[in-house]
Amino acid sequence: MASKKKEQIVIIPLSNKGELADAIQSYGVKQREKNRIVSQYNDKMSELQTKLREETKILDEDCYLLGVRIKHFCDENRESLFESGSKTQKLTTGSVSYRDIPASVKTRLTPTLLEKILTNATIYELYKKFIERCGKVFLRVKIELDKDGILSDPVRAKKEFGIEVEAKRERFYVKPTELDAEVEVDAA
Repeated sequence: MASKKKEQIVIIPLSNKGELADAIQSYGVKQREKNRIVSQYNDKMSELQTKLREETKILDEDCYLLGVRIKHFCDENRESLFESGSKTQKLTTGSVSYRDIPASVKTRLTPTLLEKILTNATIYELYKKFIERCGKVFLRVKIELDKDGILSDPVRAKKEFGIEVEAKRERFYVKPTELDAEVEVDAA
């Protein structure tokens, strides 16, 4: 197949201030026209999103209520449904499953927290000198929280440094056969 030649754009240079002023005015007119068209389409998209929310609101509520009922039944009958420690129950119409979400560290390392930890360990001054020396030889040092250490002793991490740990929890999922993805059911 022969490839198409790209059309070449010929740029005609401006020759004087009058043409420059006209070009700037034309540029502004075209930008305003573009902005007007974009605004019209944004309005149409907003209307469509509102209409979509209105049309699917009842379905969302129905799905939520069905999810609550499914989860409640599975919670009440967990031992008989999920025998031998299984976390998934497959049915002809789909499956339901429980998934463990491990504990996690919620607190992010901030300069204040870093200073507090280093001061507590009496190495803050050494750290400042070390960082200063590294900068002189174009090195960057990254210190991060030892999340495994925090999770192994969350009480001490909370007490000494105010580090928040999110506890291990379990999520419940429903996966109908006709859907490609599982849907998390939050029926708290």
